[in-house]
Amino acid sequence: MCFWKQKQAQKPRASKDIDTDSTGMVEPQVDKKLPQGASTTLDPNKSPLTEHYYTIPEGKSFPNGLGIKRDIFMNEFKKLFNSISCEYGSNKMKDNTIFSIEWFNLKESETNLFSSKYYFRKSECFFQQLLLALNTLSEQGTALRFIRDDDFNDEELEILIPIIIDISVNGNIDNIPIARDILIKFKENKIVKHKLGSMLDHYLASFDDFIYRRLAELLLYLNFSDLKIKLMNKCLKSNNNDLIELYQDLIEN
Repeated sequence: MCFWKQKQAQKPRASKDIDTDSTGMVEPQVDKKLPQGASTTLDPNKSPLTEHYYTIPEGKSFPNGLGIKRDIFMNEFKKLFNSISCEYGSNKMKDNTIFSIEWFNLKESETNLFSSKYYFRKSECFFQQLLLALNTLSEQGTALRFIRDDDFNDEELEILIPIIIDISVNGNIDNIPIARDILIKFKENKIVKHKLGSMLDHYLASFDDFIYRRLAELLLYLNFSDLKIKLMNKCLKSNNNDLIELYQDLIEN
């Protein structure tokens, strides 16, 4: 944005003398020539709100007044905006009617993320890379978040769902909530219940308290009552006090 300040002694010209440029924006006119020492480029050390600023498009001659062009307008607005400081902690922002530079940085990061997801989706080895990441603990969280936020066809879900079920029942504790969210998202797809049902006996055979509890939580979230009854029967027949306690918890829920 171009900022300008007319001298106090200078009176604005009549409205009939105000011209517009090719974009339809008003080009304010001033009676005096470019002040001595004024530059056609901006001095970054001067405040655009307190100093004279004169800018003209490259390759254009200086008109009778100060011309405003959209690209210059936006560029200078960004410079001004970046110069505005915000106070944090116990103090509030000086002006809560504008967005902070941190907010715009967040928006830019979000745009970059969407762009990266799009191009990853379009890559030739997309699904192979996704499976590799899903089976690599250090990359698993990113892979799960990608799956949670994207859509997949049944052929892809046939491969992905068993891995995600295993993570939600017996995976890294930090990734369990994301894996559950994915299964809840796709629970109306028959693939989820079919795959979980086929894997249930394997988990029940472990008699592991941690696995049983994660499995019980998952079945409650998914509302698969028939599979939950199968789990409860296994707990009831167990001599493990922890599993008997889990059975009581399931009855209450």
